[in-house]
Amino acid sequence: MKTNTGLRHKIEHRIGRQILKKIHLSRNGTMGPTMIPPVPDSKFIDKLPGGVLEGSNIQEKEHQDAYEAEVKVYRRLEEMKKNYIVIHQLEFTHEHYSAFLKDHLCNTKRCKRGQSDHPCHKEPKQTETECDFLVMGQSFVAVLEVKGLRLQYTDEDKIKLKGCCESAFLQRKRIKELIHSMHSSVRIFEFTCFPNIFMDDVEGIYHKDDTILFREDLESIGSKIDSYEDDSSIVSNIVMEKLRCALLGLWCINHEGEWNLKKCSLTYCIKEIDQKLRKALVTRKSVDEQKLAETSKSGKKRKEKAKHKKYPINSKIVEAPQLLKDRLKINCLTQDQLDVFNCEERFVWVEGIAGSGKTITMLGKIIDIILNKPQHRGILVILPGIERCILIKRHLELFNDITGCAVVTYNYEGVKGDTSSKVAKAQRNLTEQLRNTSSKLVLLAIYDTHVYDDDMYSIITSFDYVFVDDFQALVDKLQIDCFDERTWFTGHILSKGLLPVLTNGSKNKTSLWILCDEGQALHSQINKTAASNGFDLSEMCNFLYGKSEFIVNFWTSQLKNHFSVQFFLTVNFRNTLEISALSSVIRKYGQDTDLTGVDLLNPPEQEIGHVIRGPVPVIYLLKEYSPAKLVMMLGAEVRKLKESDFDRLTNEDFAIVQHSTSNDFTFGGLAYMCMLKGFDITHISPLLSVSAEWPAAICVYQFTSPKKSVKLSNGSTIHVTSSNFIPYLYIALSRARVYSTVIIHSYRPNECKITDDLISKLRQRNDICRLVE
Repeated sequence: MKTNTGLRHKIEHRIGRQILKKIHLSRNGTMGPTMIPPVPDSKFIDKLPGGVLEGSNIQEKEHQDAYEAEVKVYRRLEEMKKNYIVIHQLEFTHEHYSAFLKDHLCNTKRCKRGQSDHPCHKEPKQTETECDFLVMGQSFVAVLEVKGLRLQYTDEDKIKLKGCCESAFLQRKRIKELIHSMHSSVRIFEFTCFPNIFMDDVEGIYHKDDTILFREDLESIGSKIDSYEDDSSIVSNIVMEKLRCALLGLWCINHEGEWNLKKCSLTYCIKEIDQKLRKALVTRKSVDEQKLAETSKSGKKRKEKAKHKKYPINSKIVEAPQLLKDRLKINCLTQDQLDVFNCEERFVWVEGIAGSGKTITMLGKIIDIILNKPQHRGILVILPGIERCILIKRHLELFNDITGCAVVTYNYEGVKGDTSSKVAKAQRNLTEQLRNTSSKLVLLAIYDTHVYDDDMYSIITSFDYVFVDDFQALVDKLQIDCFDERTWFTGHILSKGLLPVLTNGSKNKTSLWILCDEGQALHSQINKTAASNGFDLSEMCNFLYGKSEFIVNFWTSQLKNHFSVQFFLTVNFRNTLEISALSSVIRKYGQDTDLTGVDLLNPPEQEIGHVIRGPVPVIYLLKEYSPAKLVMMLGAEVRKLKESDFDRLTNEDFAIVQHSTSNDFTFGGLAYMCMLKGFDITHISPLLSVSAEWPAAICVYQFTSPKKSVKLSNGSTIHVTSSNFIPYLYIALSRARVYSTVIIHSYRPNECKITDDLISKLRQRNDICRLVE
């Protein structure tokens, strides 16, 4: 087969050199490796059910184990400090291989004439070979083959281990031949990695082989590779640059000879992953069906074998109803979500973890009512926050495509007078807004929770359907309002508005649905840390509110007791595996450290719903408070996400969410400093963000651990410390679907034991987070 010089030139110059220039050389001295792709490309994304595996799930588990082993190595290589290029999953065709090495021997495993004793006879588009990892330094290339084998301690283990080593050796050999065809002086180091096997579990013969790495060796793989860079052997920069271009081009070009340079861009990967999460393409079957639909629209021929694929089965994941596919572009639901959507009960309580699809399910239910029950008197959707909230804006856009929708607000901020007169004026204003709207669908933004007499009950029961989303945020606002206005403790939206709908159910026709996640209730979690640090709960509540009941738990349980139909959504669909796993660790830790029994509501634990990978979340812990340093860190993050020659995130894709109580570092102060630096970003406060609104988000907040000296009923005095770390971190992580960075400033260790213990746990979980101190 003749060497195709035109194809080689295309691979090296039109593709590879562009990637090298725009992705690697443009980093301006940034330390650490250039990862290609910048995020592990998830192929086997189905979350398999626990218990006994059977049928197609067995093969899927083997694929997932193999890929999980690769991800472990990816994360270790990602941590290296030197400016290497790391290519993951290099695969190329016989045609591409022959463009560099025209005379090569057969590599077909089951060839009748044997291997490596005659010229290769593969078809041009047939896969020649693949390599799991290539690490390219200034004067060397490291070739790593990864095997996901798990020893079952059976007689077959020796055979499987030997087979894996032989298979990896042949794969490495082909890659070495390719590299040496480009230049014979390039030093090549090769390894076979077994991330799931400890060295002590295998025979001593494998210990003597320096090319075989086991689980323990992954810890030092970075220093091992660094030692090759420090070697005195030098290869010319021209040779290494040409090699990098060729290998990068081979990675990017596909079997059909097409390429997309954007695949090397972090921002492109973020947007691609976000599309899967937003559309709930969380199974291989749903992904393939989406591709087939796009292929049909484009006029391309579909592959016949795709019709006969066998997919893994998970009874917890179901196909979304056609209405949700058409109106919300959602392809999959959990079975629990579908049960909620199909429920026809009048009073329904939905408790769900962050990212479990509470809001999506609610939106589907509302659209179903609009389209299929047109005789209703009206639908009221109560949302905590203000009318500028991003979520309210997006709801408005969605509903306006279906029916008329109005947004009204309940807010007495700025109204003059005492509390009683302000509340009365606010309610008159609310009544006037409702009277002037002709829409049968109303979004009510609740910013203040105090109400006057029974007017709110009358307003609510004028609608046939009432939905309350993010109920825990509404109760958080109630707690603040009650602390500011103790005399108004019983006159609020819950006691005078929602609770009477339930207690007077026989006297009204209103259906009430409440969606809640007690795990995101800020004040519940903050006060729990105070109690766990030695403060008696009843004394604390009496001190704060003059009541023995804890407001969040008391009023939530008061309402919840009236709901005979309750659903629990526990599976995270919305975030990447890394964000979901990290949030799950934080949530479980917050629940396990409840030493006081204040978790009367017993919120559900969080489950991972898919295996879609993303960037590892980063948590910065800054002990000092420095606006200049914060802006510098934000600038680095913004440039990473918005300065790309291939693709970039817009303001709709990326936001900074800031919560700060420092007097000299206000919300507006950071926004102004960012503007001076030329950062064009969406910069909002937590009041405007109550859900995961963006593919990427950076959350900035101030660590606080307030201390109080409280005199108890027995005359003794205790010193109480609480912390906002756990609830704010949990909420901050869930603001982004794919890329999440949290910057915590003014952190003071040794003040809250629960906070310090959680940080110690996170230091040990570099597989799901990077903790930078």
